[in-house]
Amino acid sequence: MSRPRSTTLRRSRLAGAKVMAACGQHVGRRGGHDFADSAGFVHKLLLREENERVRRLLLEPSSDLRHALRAEMAGALPESDEGHSGEAGGWEYYSRTPARRDLPLICRRPMGGASFQEQVLLDLSALADSHGYAAVGAFAGSPDGRRFAYTLDLEGSEEWRLVIAEAASDGGHDSGLIGSSGLIGSIGRWLVGGWQSSGPPPLPASTLRGVDSLEWVDGGEALAYTARDGRGRPARALLHTIGSHHTEDVLLVEEEEESCSLCLSTTKDGAWLAISSHSRDSSEVRLLPATEARGATPRLVAPREAGVHYFVEGLAPSCLLLISRSARAGGGSGGGGRGG
Repeated sequence: MSRPRSTTLRRSRLAGAKVMAACGQHVGRRGGHDFADSAGFVHKLLLREENERVRRLLLEPSSDLRHALRAEMAGALPESDEGHSGEAGGWEYYSRTPARRDLPLICRRPMGGASFQEQVLLDLSALADSHGYAAVGAFAGSPDGRRFAYTLDLEGSEEWRLVIAEAASDGGHDSGLIGSSGLIGSIGRWLVGGWQSSGPPPLPASTLRGVDSLEWVDGGEALAYTARDGRGRPARALLHTIGSHHTEDVLLVEEEEESCSLCLSTTKDGAWLAISSHSRDSSEVRLLPATEARGATPRLVAPREAGVHYFVEGLAPSCLLLISRSARAGGGSGGGGRGG
């Protein structure tokens, strides 16, 4: 006696569904019956065959060549790429990119010290791994060697955050971001060099952004910096005293001319803080004594003149002016002068 046709069809469909599911084909039910995504199954099968063909015809024959090229390119890279950043407070600051690393370490060592005396202050690769992006803009060590300051971007927006850190003897640092907390070092221990945390560093929700240039003054007890306005222009120079709230920072210079931007520098003899205002075709500079900046008033060296750029260098007890004149302003392309 033969089986009913409906029973035979149901068993055939069930067996077919099991075979298709084992092959990775999508199987579902609709109206009480099993069905299969035949188009998806065929696509996956063809893709698998194509990948196997590419591997067999292209990748396997070139395997030795690819490994040789990779080894040759790796061998051409230096074991460690080191760049000098500056000297301050008996320390030499520098960046070092270890082999097979994309981003550098920011380090320091005693002047004339050996490599084993290196202190890692900032590990940009570790920060990038945690945040997806990391870059340092300005960086400066304090004259007393106790602190360092830098601007940090963890978003790729180039809205630099100001960070002031206490250097630690173990190579890490206590980090304070000037923000809602208001106190330097108030967000706790941040050992970026040794990276003692499994997660990203604890950053305050509100921090001082838009800082471009910075310079230490008063022996490391105060920090001058420039801040951007609403249009992204470095328009204000301020003075922050270590340990104070950023709302107490003193305004040194505010540039109201929208074609001009402010930047900070110290003269090579360390005597003066220069607050420079530059436009496309002119500049003017104001000076503050670098060792007695708090309470002092910026002194204008020379008023702005169209077609004239000038820079100031310390030459105790005077200052040296380096002047560049455009053809529009008349005169030569360069010159010098001395001021008291």
